[in-house]
This record gives sequence, structure tokens and C-alpha cells, in this order.
Amino acid sequence: MPTIYDTNIAYFYISAILDENTCRICKELDGLHILNNESQLEKLRGYEKGIKSCISLHGCRCILVGVLKEELGSDKIVAELKKAGGILPKSYFKEKAKKRLKQSEILKERNDLAYELYSRGRKLEKTNITEAIRIYTSIIKDFQDIGPTYFLPVLLRLSLCYEKKKNYRECLEIIRRGLAENNKFTFHRFTQGDITSLSKRFDRCKQKYPRYKKQLPKIFNFGKWLEILYKFGFSNSDWEETSISLAEKFEKRPSLNDVAWTLFNKAIVNSKNSKRLYELYSHMADFLEEEGKEGSEKLRDVAKKYKL
Repeated sequence: MPTIYDTNIAYFYISAILDENTCRICKELDGLHILNNESQLEKLRGYEKGIKSCISLHGCRCILVGVLKEELGSDKIVAELKKAGGILPKSYFKEKAKKRLKQSEILKERNDLAYELYSRGRKLEKTNITEAIRIYTSIIKDFQDIGPTYFLPVLLRLSLCYEKKKNYRECLEIIRRGLAENNKFTFHRFTQGDITSLSKRFDRCKQKYPRYKKQLPKIFNFGKWLEILYKFGFSNSDWEETSISLAEKFEKRPSLNDVAWTLFNKAIVNSKNSKRLYELYSHMADFLEEEGKEGSEKLRDVAKKYKL
């Protein structure tokens, strides 16, 4: 049975038996979430053996339930609790759930509409390619918030339509945008086959439009760097929270390499182990080299200082 002295517990919540014998005080405290840290220790001790202020004639039957740090989603709850000073009522999480449900319903409606338009565009590609281009362009303009599920396929189809229409400059720009957008999404990204097709299309169009001087964006090796960051204790939740934080800071969706670089720097700040620091700085040097950016040599020099 976990106790408040167990450092593996992320937070606790009060669980009351909600029946006719439960007093109003216990009902109000049911679902209260409390962060498991020193600042909340006295409060946790007060609830460890039931609610002292309980007025039920049958005595308090509330229990303090501990949630392990390793449990799915516990890191998100901890983050919310820290923002609130360590304690949050059950109603807070109910309201958040309602808000998420409302947002998901709106997103589903927009996804359905985007899919309907996408399907219409696909059907028109053979009979009216100009109308297909108009539909695809409208999706790109009006549905950027729906994520990559339809957004990336639309960019892929639009590039194909532009090439068929011999609109080479437009095709080149859409391909560049598609690969740049691909570097912002964690899931539902372009397949390797999609990337190969877009690269070949880019080369063909560039031959037809030699004045175009821009290069293709470098594709971020998401799987490789995610696996490395996982070894340093980060999870999907960390990736998601960092992405949201950067989006709020810069008012636009961050690229995956920006998220990865931020997490590497967090790992450096949190690490005190020499071997770990050597590995981190070495990986960061590799990261910069892969991105074609300067600074890798300096990071390798720093890494050598921590080499055992």
C-alpha cells in the first residue's frame, strides 16, 4: 500500500464512498488532487487516515489514493498541480474534460468536412483538374488546424496537379511547404515513398523552371532522435508539452528539430552525471551536424571534458 512517504508516488487524490451515509464535507472533498511533495506533506498527513472534519455518524470512509509517477498521464496531472500550487479540486478536471470533449467534437466536424472536400478533389483530378486545384487550395487555406491527417495528403495531391498543369513554380513552392510542414508533425507524416516522389517531382519541375533557386528543406529524422531522447527519460508527454509551450511562445507550430533541441537542453540542465553529460553533448553535436548547422565542434570539445 503506497504511503505519503513513497517517492514513487506522483500525487494523491481523495476517494469517498458516495452514498447516503457520506457527509457533505467528504462529498465536497471527493476527487481532490494533491501533489506529493514536501509543501503538501502536512495536508497529506491530515487526510491519510480519513477526513478529520467528517461529520458522518458512521465515521469517515474516505481513503487517500496514490498514483505512481510511471502511470500513463500522471506527468500531465503533476504539471497542472504545480501550476495551481499543489492542490486542485475534482471539478477542475471535470471542466477540463468537458472542454477537451467540445474541442474534439469541433475538430471531428472539421475533419469530416476536410475529408469530404479532399475526396471531391480526388474525383475531379481526371475530369476538371482546375477545380481540383481550387478545392485543394481552399483546404490548405481554411483547414490548417486539423493536423496532418488530410493536410499533408492535400499538399501531396496539389503538387501533382500543379505539375500536370505545368505550373512549375507553384509546384515547387507546394513541395517545399509540404516537406517543411512534415517536419512539424509527430504522427501521420509523409511516408518514405511520399518523400521520394516529392523529391523526384521537385527535380523534374526545377529542370522545367531553372530560375527557381530554393532548395528542399532537410527532412527531420524524427524516429532516430525520439529514440535517443527516450533513453534520457523523456516521453511522448514531454514532447507534446514542449511543443505546446514553444507554440505559445512563438505563436506558431514549432518544427520537430526545435522541440528535440529544447529537450536536449533540458536534459543537460537536469543531468549531473559525467557519463550522461558526455553522451548528451555528443548527441547534440551529431544533431547539429545532421541539421547542417554550426557549433558541433564546440559541443564535442565540451563533451571531452566529461569523458571518463
